[in-house]
Amino acid sequence: MSSSTLFRLSGLGLLLGAILAIVAVVGHNAVRQASELADITNTPSVMFVRLLMVGALLVIMGLPGLYARLAEWAGVLGLIGFVLTFVGLLFADVVMTANYGFIMPKIAATSEGRALIETGLPDPGFMMLIFPMILIGLLLLGISIVRAKVLPRWIGLLFIASVLFIPVASAVPIIAHLFSAPIFLAFASCGYALVRDSRAQATRRLEPAQQMS
Repeated sequence: MSSSTLFRLSGLGLLLGAILAIVAVVGHNAVRQASELADITNTPSVMFVRLLMVGALLVIMGLPGLYARLAEWAGVLGLIGFVLTFVGLLFADVVMTANYGFIMPKIAATSEGRALIETGLPDPGFMMLIFPMILIGLLLLGISIVRAKVLPRWIGLLFIASVLFIPVASAVPIIAHLFSAPIFLAFASCGYALVRDSRAQATRRLEPAQQMS
């Protein structure tokens, strides 16, 4: 597989996955129920959570291509940012959403399960580590994009701004659950830039061949 093909496929994965994730985050916020039990048993809420899982999977599949594009210039910080972001998204937006979108509705289908959910399920201990992992990973990824100067500099700044937006969003109830939308917007921007960059590389390779012919 040529590098331009890898970047194009990775870019498409990032772009499509991020768009689906943004739709899921905004949609779930619009139909979110007041209680956890009501939300888990609400069909639109569950469908948006499942859509978020699909979108996050596509983003994760596109991340290796993004790192491959930056690797030569990103250095150790870029590698650390990539690993932390990859692992963090895998657990937070795939494992946890799969649990919320597929397992929890099954538990809520029984009276014992509903009683358990109403009393309050304990939060997984590893999430205490995953959330800071994602934040640090995204911050380092943004810094690496700015330093590498391979993709547009504003994309790296968008990653950094999305991390800084989280405490602001957390303080405003109406947008508290939308904090991940800017993060996925940054991934969508990466995807678009990779697709455009791969097309430019393919065009540059074709030009000498056309001149020879």
